Amino acid sequence: MSIIREFYQGELRPNEVNFKNPVYSSNFARYERTTEQLKKSLSKKQKKLLESLIGNFFSMEYEFGREMYTAGFAMGVKLTAESFCTKTH
Repeated sequence: MSIIREFYQGELRPNEVNFKNPVYSSNFARYERTTEQLKKSLSKKQKKLLESLIGNFFSMEYEFGREMYTAGFAMGVKLTAESFCTKTH
């Protein structure tokens, strides 16, 4: 199947690719461990604040990822267009 058809049919979702960056994975594992340790020491009210903070963090991450994907995609298209328009000889 072509990438254009996959994109049209909603089968192309780059954000769902298995992310294998070891530095990111290590940092995320530490984040989860630290969050769980912190939750154990908090009152119910404080846990609600922490959950809100975590939700806000992931919302920010989502928006950042969306903007960076858009910027990267646009840059790739511009590079492709320029490569077809540039005379090299």
